[in-house]
Amino acid sequence: PTPFRPATAITEAWETLREGLETTPFLTLTGYGRQLVDFADKQVTEISCHGLGARFLAPATRAVIDIGGQDSKVIQLDDDGNLCDFLMNDKCAA
Repeated sequence: PTPFRPATAITEAWETLREGLETTPFLTLTGYGRQLVDFADKQVTEISCHGLGARFLAPATRAVIDIGGQDSKVIQLDDDGNLCDFLMNDKCAA
């Protein structure tokens, strides 16, 4: 078994992605591990990312339901795609 080292995994993945690139891409981290490393350009909550991503993929989206491994979220968006409200619990959906 491999020990749980999320900061090491993030760092190694980022270094691998940057190999061979002429410029360093902008890095945004999200999720529960977003504060584990200090080299990200930006940190954004999962709730914000869900809303932005859903609107990008399906502009008419007004709600997002995320049934995840650590919690579940229901996110409501307004007509312009802005976050109106959200509910979440701390129960594992698995």
